[in-house]
Amino acid sequence: MAATVFAASPLRGFSLFGMIAMEPVPALRAETMGALCTSMTPPLENDSVKARTPSLLVEIDEQVHFSLSLFYYARLEIWVYFKGVSHRVLLDHSLITATNVDSLTLKASHMTDSCEEIACLFGGAVGIMDDRIEGGNIDEALYSRQLYVLGRDAMSRMSDANVLVSGLGGLGVEIAKNIILAGVRSVTLHDNRDVCWDDLSTQFYLSADDIGKNRAEACIEQLGALNSYVHTDSYNGTLTDDFVSMFKARGNSLTAITGVRIVSDPRLSSLQVIVLTDSTEDEICQISRVTHASGIPLIVGQTAGVCGRIFCDFGANFVVRDPDGEEPLRSIVATISQEPEGVVTCVDGNRHGLVDGDSIRFSEVRGMEELNGMDHIAVKVLGKENTVHFSVNKLNLQFLRDDSPDSFSICDTSGFSPHLGGGIITQVKKPRTVDFLEYSEALSAPAYFVTDFAKLDRSGQLHVAFVTLSAFRDANEGRLPAAWDERDAESFLSLAKDTARRIGFQDALNEGLLRLFAYTARGITVGICSVIGSVIAQEVLKAITGKFYPIEQFLYFDAFECLQSQDPPPGTTASAEAQRMNSDVKIETHTVAVGKETEDEFNDDFYDSIDCIANALDNVNARAYMDEMAFIYSKPLLDSGTMGAKGSVQVVIPHISEMYSASSDPPEKEFPMCTVKHFPHRIEHTLQWARDLFEDCFTNSAEISLSYLKDPEGFKENALSKDKGENVVAVKRFLGEELPRTFEDCLRWARMEWETLFRNDVLQILHSFPPDEEKAGRPFWIPPKRCPKPLEFDVHDPMHLEFVFAAANLRAEMYGMPQNRSLAAIADAVSMIEVSEFVPGNVKIPANDDEIDDVPVSSKEELDQLMAELPDPQPLSSTIIRPINFEKDDDSNLHLDFITSASNLRAACYSIEPVDKLKSKLIAGRIIPAIATTTSLVAGLVSLELIKLVQGHQSAEKFKNAYVNLATPFFGFTEPVEPRKMKFKEHEWDAWSMIDIDGDVTIDQLIQHVKDKYGVVLDFINYETAILYAEFFATDKLEQRKAMRISEAITTVTKKPLPHTKHLILRVSGYDENDPDESLDLPVVRCNLPK
Repeated sequence: MAATVFAASPLRGFSLFGMIAMEPVPALRAETMGALCTSMTPPLENDSVKARTPSLLVEIDEQVHFSLSLFYYARLEIWVYFKGVSHRVLLDHSLITATNVDSLTLKASHMTDSCEEIACLFGGAVGIMDDRIEGGNIDEALYSRQLYVLGRDAMSRMSDANVLVSGLGGLGVEIAKNIILAGVRSVTLHDNRDVCWDDLSTQFYLSADDIGKNRAEACIEQLGALNSYVHTDSYNGTLTDDFVSMFKARGNSLTAITGVRIVSDPRLSSLQVIVLTDSTEDEICQISRVTHASGIPLIVGQTAGVCGRIFCDFGANFVVRDPDGEEPLRSIVATISQEPEGVVTCVDGNRHGLVDGDSIRFSEVRGMEELNGMDHIAVKVLGKENTVHFSVNKLNLQFLRDDSPDSFSICDTSGFSPHLGGGIITQVKKPRTVDFLEYSEALSAPAYFVTDFAKLDRSGQLHVAFVTLSAFRDANEGRLPAAWDERDAESFLSLAKDTARRIGFQDALNEGLLRLFAYTARGITVGICSVIGSVIAQEVLKAITGKFYPIEQFLYFDAFECLQSQDPPPGTTASAEAQRMNSDVKIETHTVAVGKETEDEFNDDFYDSIDCIANALDNVNARAYMDEMAFIYSKPLLDSGTMGAKGSVQVVIPHISEMYSASSDPPEKEFPMCTVKHFPHRIEHTLQWARDLFEDCFTNSAEISLSYLKDPEGFKENALSKDKGENVVAVKRFLGEELPRTFEDCLRWARMEWETLFRNDVLQILHSFPPDEEKAGRPFWIPPKRCPKPLEFDVHDPMHLEFVFAAANLRAEMYGMPQNRSLAAIADAVSMIEVSEFVPGNVKIPANDDEIDDVPVSSKEELDQLMAELPDPQPLSSTIIRPINFEKDDDSNLHLDFITSASNLRAACYSIEPVDKLKSKLIAGRIIPAIATTTSLVAGLVSLELIKLVQGHQSAEKFKNAYVNLATPFFGFTEPVEPRKMKFKEHEWDAWSMIDIDGDVTIDQLIQHVKDKYGVVLDFINYETAILYAEFFATDKLEQRKAMRISEAITTVTKKPLPHTKHLILRVSGYDENDPDESLDLPVVRCNLPK
């Protein structure tokens, strides 16, 4: 197998778990402050809690002076640098009490590598802080894509949360991995089982060397290494009632420590979550009673064979702060009527997207200003006949058709002032409250979350099956049913009947399904662990943050389609990690992009050697290319993608399903050019303008100027034939009047740019369109247009200075000059630059796209005059010019600083709410938000489809396209769509079919072959975008082309060498030789060249 995978960057960043704040004393030099290392748990028998965190590192002369009061800490570890030697000091619970310690002498018995004696005389203050919580700081470099999904509030809540994961098998490790990557405060790994051979099939952090070790302790180091911000420890004791109860109290004990007492700090209060993955029914019931009563969210997960289940109990009155995570809807108001139920109409007939019961707030309303500031105004959508209502998993959903209304009614506006224009409506998200039952109650009154609507009756059957599985283990000394064992299956079925009666299951049992469950329950499937584990990890985050709607309360999932029979049978880092998990797998790593430029590497031999393609690409063009390769080489393709909490999997199989390119998403909405350039009204407009400005200032002009210096005559010839003047003007400015000699020149240019962009251009617009301007009898400045105001440069305004600072340094970089990164020096220097007063002129500014003049320089004489003014290229031949391409992922390069400041300054001109650098990066960088849970879920779904491919299934009903949203949550599975069919007389084709031609034949031979075999006359032959043959060609050209071999025709027309492939794909059209008026839908022609 081979997989084409887009690999994410390695994890970065490091944070200490806590920091020790000490009162300075003469004898102490705290050169390096480290972390207070504790397990944060009460004392337990056999020291079963083991911590893996950074330690306190201090350098001392003679003695350490500080005050220490500890509450329920099992042990404290300190690294002391004393007399040139480092010492590890471990204080057991016998030396730590819940009362203040007056003094303590650390002797050799307490040290690992020294016989020195260190006296610790207490008298000072010690505190615990977390550098992620203090000031709300979050490592944006590490968590940026997740921040786009969850937001800062949710991330802050996560960094306060402690999670216990019980059971470190294949499912448990998947959950722990995703939670640690997400960035909670701490994760405790609980397991009292030792590693056995069965664990190695799905627990990817275990190896044969770990056999006999405790499962949690064997994988804690590798899990902990995933995210240095997350404290990770292990516990191998029993989950008693006292321990579970204390788990919540334990988080509350993580508070500020002062001399002799514990002081609660709301910033450090912790919400606990417990996850069980390997517990019996009795254990689940027992723990559930405690957690439900204590308000501790509990999640239960289990897998068996190709099935999995999830149970969630977040307690009574759980508040969902944001049910779907989508951005609030926004619309611009056109009119608001004065009547008992005021009617609001949106501008230009735009759909508002609201549904009955939604709440909104108004802002920027002129006239009817009573609405401004009113919050939670209820909406009643007008024209309900256009709204489709249905319910999915207890969520009442409404979908608006394309003809949905642009208006809705609100409260009584009859007594309000008349609406004079303008206004913005913003949807207000309403929290929802959910009541959960504890496990024992929910068992007999289950609420099912349906994952596959083709299996509506499956949840109840699997509910009985999983409860029965626990009963089987209890009755058989803890073992599971033997694989495909008829006797165990009969025993399981008998227990299932008892279970159904006990829990009140009323439906008829599907004995065939239950037998199959018993046959396969002993097995463990990596894909199922990945799917169930990722969903559980997302539910953990929901329990912590209140972000996204939780599962109520049982979710069952199966992939029985992966089984061959339902009867008993007779990237370099990524590849290295995969081989560590499974040394038998053979991995060949390619580090270049897949595309036409690399077809010499990804050639015929490469594609002939693989059986399947798995995509994890982040752009449509790359996916379309891989789809084309799958078509040419007739290979199955598993395409997948994620965007935040949403994910999809599409199964593409030759002759069974349609190709990826057979359908497409609607194109991204582009902003009108005139709106971006002159009349922005959203922050997206100003960010697009700032991104274009960056390219104009630092990329395009530099590249054009380089082309002029390299070939002046070619540049001028091109300008005369194609250019409309813009490039000539750009070179004239870039290499002439604006060419800098010193950094001071760059700074002056930056200051002048600020003046031009945020003052002079605005004054020019207001000169052309005054605030009271009317057009066609209507005010010009009405929504969505916003009347701008010019800015006054203020060196003390950080946003003003940031633009000048970034622009000057980027310009210096572009011209190969040293930069000046001193903000103070820039501020002093820019204050001395004099700026002349601007006088608006008679410049035509288009009011809309229809008025845009695409020809700024219209005559040859004007072009000739401009080119005559171009600087002599000879003296400039040694000028350094380095075009700067926008790079969003380097925070030190000032690219985003420039774009963010430029966008926000323009937003200030147009009274648009600014955004921070992170949001600017998301929009301007066109970043696809990502979260580990969705990625893991999609990977699991892909692996299940891969199993089916390996088994050779040839029926579309065996495969599943998936569309998931972990936020709402929503799971949709459909069978792949059949490929398009074609038929002509007795010939039948589908979209995968090809007319194969062996050898480099002439075009005439190709035409004759198709005519003789199919009775079709070809009238068009295309290669990519090049027309090789068309009946409308002139007679001499037609005959010339017919005589050419296909390879010669391609190189002649495209003026490019042949690609590195033996397969040339030709798109053809033709007609019935007996009926020229009947155009036919034909498959492609594949010309197979000799090697």
